Amino acid sequence: MSLKNKTNKGFRKLPEVPAQTQSEPEQGGPADKSKDKHDQKRQKLGNPDNTLAKDLNDGRRRPQMFDDTSDGTQPREASGGVQQQAMMQKQRAAEASKQMLYGVYGNFVSILEEYEARTQKTKAARSKIALPDQSKKSVDDVQSIVKTQLLLFETQQRACPKEVSQSLNKELRQKTLHWAAVREEKHMKQTDTDKYICQLYEVLVKGKTKHEIFEKPSKPVSAATIKKNVKHIFKGKNDAMEIDQQFKQDDKKKATSPETRRSELDDAYEKGAKRMAVTRHDLKGDLDDDVKEFLADGFENNR
Repeated sequence: MSLKNKTNKGFRKLPEVPAQTQSEPEQGGPADKSKDKHDQKRQKLGNPDNTLAKDLNDGRRRPQMFDDTSDGTQPREASGGVQQQAMMQKQRAAEASKQMLYGVYGNFVSILEEYEARTQKTKAARSKIALPDQSKKSVDDVQSIVKTQLLLFETQQRACPKEVSQSLNKELRQKTLHWAAVREEKHMKQTDTDKYICQLYEVLVKGKTKHEIFEKPSKPVSAATIKKNVKHIFKGKNDAMEIDQQFKQDDKKKATSPETRRSELDDAYEKGAKRMAVTRHDLKGDLDDDVKEFLADGFENNR
């Protein structure tokens, strides 16, 4: 037997052993988790621009960053837009509140002028304020509306944000004195018209007045008159809603002051205050203080 045959028959072939490679550590251990946390922190710190763009390498969204300008619910770039929008909404609401107060003031003045025209022979110029046709209403009806509008003005001033009502208060006091000065300029007799304009001024300086509408009426008020007064109250609420909507839709719209009548006298403030003090002597101190303040503003503001 040849040596070649002995080798093939006398020995068994050993199984092949794969080449050894360096084993990798098991993933998910405590050390790896701690490392992941540190990596996440470094990723946040290394992303100051807080971009929301997707990472070009892996397609994953980068983490959002929050800063002191955010309330904790909006990312850094989003919080600026939210703050700007909130500021805009606040400005729109303030302008709408101004317009509502201007509007109710104008409504009172216009209906008071209607009452003035009905009760006095001497005629005075009217304010440039639109007033629905009142020809079918009696004098008592018009007087009742005057009282209602006075109450609505006080209510609106209370409901108006304090900073808004304060910003308009001086202007409305000036208008009121000028309005009364026209009556003095025309030598009109003292009537209930003077009483009502003094009550308007009292609301402006004191915040409230005594309303006859809450007292027992000297004359019976018809159901029709009561219905009309209630209608004015609801109309005021509807007007307020419409004004609010208008100012929300137009971010450039500004409140417009009513064009109330003004006296041509150079001493209009003194004349108006003097006349009102005759009707309401208890307001003389406030009237005198206002005259001093208004005159100190200069001649241009007296016209």
